[in-house]
Amino acid sequence: MPIDRGIKMARKLFLSVLIATLLSACGNIEVKESSIPPFSSMDISLSSVESSSSTSPASSSVSSNARSWKGYTPIEGAYHLNYDAILLKDEEGEPVQMKLDIPYESFSFAHASTSFNKNLALSALNFVSKAPYKEKISEAYLSFGFEDVTYSPDYEAEESETSLLYVLGHKNIDGYNVINFTIAGYEYKKPWKENFNLGKTGNHQGFNQMALKALSPLIAYLREHGGTDSKVFINGYSRSAAIANILCTILLDNSIVSEANLYAYLFETPKGIEISGTKSYPSIFNIINSADLITYVSPTEYGHKRAGVDIDINNEFAEEILLSYDKNLIVPSFTPSNNAYQNDQEFIAYLLSLLLEQSDSYKNGSSTFDISSRNAYCDNTQDDASYLIGVIFSLEYDELSELTDSFSDIELSQITNILEDDGLYNLISPVLIEHGASFEEERLKASLNKLVKALKEKPSLMGKVTDKGFLDNALRTIYFHTLETVLPLLLNLD
Repeated sequence: MPIDRGIKMARKLFLSVLIATLLSACGNIEVKESSIPPFSSMDISLSSVESSSSTSPASSSVSSNARSWKGYTPIEGAYHLNYDAILLKDEEGEPVQMKLDIPYESFSFAHASTSFNKNLALSALNFVSKAPYKEKISEAYLSFGFEDVTYSPDYEAEESETSLLYVLGHKNIDGYNVINFTIAGYEYKKPWKENFNLGKTGNHQGFNQMALKALSPLIAYLREHGGTDSKVFINGYSRSAAIANILCTILLDNSIVSEANLYAYLFETPKGIEISGTKSYPSIFNIINSADLITYVSPTEYGHKRAGVDIDINNEFAEEILLSYDKNLIVPSFTPSNNAYQNDQEFIAYLLSLLLEQSDSYKNGSSTFDISSRNAYCDNTQDDASYLIGVIFSLEYDELSELTDSFSDIELSQITNILEDDGLYNLISPVLIEHGASFEEERLKASLNKLVKALKEKPSLMGKVTDKGFLDNALRTIYFHTLETVLPLLLNLD
């Protein structure tokens, strides 16, 4: 699966995205410039796949007549990586899978942990793209020669709100004992509820709880298979990147792992670290797309940031990559506004300013809805957000698709109909009832009406709900939250 299915379905409609962003109330990103040299030891090939479907690359078989690209020839003594999670298309529009041969010496930890390394980033991407699937991540670990591989018990358990999938393994590389810790960041439903659990103080509470859950097995593994000189390679994507970001600060702050021995490569990392102190954590690398709305959660205005170094991969290639991975995926063109925004980043800042502003009715005391501050969010919205997300993601994937389809069928001119009292509830509840979702009618109705009321109380935002250009721009910010967008950085496509 090339993208978190929860995200993939959410992007089908702006209203559901708007609900999510209203509740999560994202903030401003601080992008740090990085000088990244081009590949010098990477050989790449693209092979056509027999299946024309791009929705399930894992089930597609690879054709024996591989198409060479950039002078690719097999390399002896190399790790062979087959990227099931990343699909491109050839000149004829047929799906192709990317295969990479990374020489053994390229997967090295001899360089300083504070120096960004593309080969490690590419290897980290390989692990996180397979992490949700035990069979695939097991094959990846074994192909790299990791020993004493340990899996999260949640791979075998029924999913819960605090499920956490991870894999641990160790290997001697260039005289170093390297421990690889990969945390899965997509293909989940129930844990979405905790993504909206910020808490009033400290780190993002939902992410922090999962970081502490990940800490215990890592420490146990370090005691059994590690040592003071072990190198620790940590990788994550999206939710798991936010969890790993906090985990790494715990490891460093408590001297469990030294900065010289920590190599953290995280993709599309949300913000969950409380802004305090002056620590820079230079051994943590966040590979992000600054046009991705998810990387703005939780907001700077709420006192949150990412730990480590941000590497922004937003450039002219990101949109091309998104378009190439799915023939049914249409990335909306960006629509500028003369007096508000000229690019994706400026649009996100504008959107968030609309979401975070206090309404006039709140200012005069006639409304209880306000998300302009962290305390206000926790007091007024957090419980409703967590409950709503919990109900929606109790559905199976095909049922969730049916729910989002009900939004997709709405014409812009009909949006005002669901902004009446119980209008949103009347749209959602039939699907929930049909599929046996458990919910309290009055509580769900109250939560949805509260969101509708919030829209009505913000005329500047309401005026944008039926603006096609604005909605398209919002959809773009969700499209950009994909693994595929790291390709411009990692492969230097030209």
